[in-house]
Formats: sequence, C-alpha cells, structure tokens
Amino acid sequence: MYCGRVGRGFLMLFGSLFLWVVMLGWIIWIWSIVDAYSTAKQMNVRYQQRMLAMQPR
Repeated sequence: MYCGRVGRGFLMLFGSLFLWVVMLGWIIWIWSIVDAYSTAKQMNVRYQQRMLAMQPR
C-alpha cells in the first residue's frame, strides 16, 4: 500500500489474515516481504533513470 499498490496490499493483508487462521499466514508474510523489496527496487531504478534523463548535458 505504501508504494501505491493498494489492491495488492489489501490482497496480501486479507490473504495473510485468512491464512493465519489455518496457520499458513507465514507464506503470505514472506511473499509480502519479497514483493515489497522487488517493488521498491523497480521504483528506485525508474527514479534513477528519470534523474539521469533530467541532467543537463
């Protein structure tokens, strides 16, 4: 949700709450960590590309 992926955030939130009931919530929790890392990495690459494009030549 923090990175603007609200739908995916709610899916992970409710999915983990549901799966904690059946003791499998840790799978969603780990997936959420990996997904947050990869999303942040992609966003940083796009930001760096924009900054490089804006530099005067």
